[in-house]
Amino acid sequence: MTEVGEFHLQLTPFRPIDYEQYTIRMNTWRRPEQLVVSVLHHASCPGVNQIQIVWCDKENEPPKELLDTATNKYASKVVIERHEENSLNERFNILQEPPTLGILSIDDDVLRPCDAIDSGFFKWIKSPHRMVGFDARTHVENSDGSWAYGYLSTTKEQNIYS
Repeated sequence: MTEVGEFHLQLTPFRPIDYEQYTIRMNTWRRPEQLVVSVLHHASCPGVNQIQIVWCDKENEPPKELLDTATNKYASKVVIERHEENSLNERFNILQEPPTLGILSIDDDVLRPCDAIDSGFFKWIKSPHRMVGFDARTHVENSDGSWAYGYLSTTKEQNIYS
């Protein structure tokens, strides 16, 4: 049981699948070729039970090859969630119940090695009340005085995180 202020949060008990597999929720926006590459790569990871595509584009259809079992041997792992609002925050608006308790939120332009994702997943299993992440971020000042997100390359050099 975890305490947060006056509240006590009870974690959902793990089922057998929750010790072995996780769900990926993938944001995408008008990069169909990149989406297909990312889905095919991540679906090949043994720990992935399902990939939920967060589709917020009302003007375009998702790439057909994602769900075509004739051309995509991982099509059974893919679910397209059609969202009404176009917002990055829609990744947190879950329309279909994930089949696992472990969820990795990732964008379509990120390709993670399967071993790295599995490693993060097994770390999370040991402490499911904690979040596990991959991309260290920091705020950095550009030469013109504007601010931007810094990623691993800048945080690694400076050892500064936001």
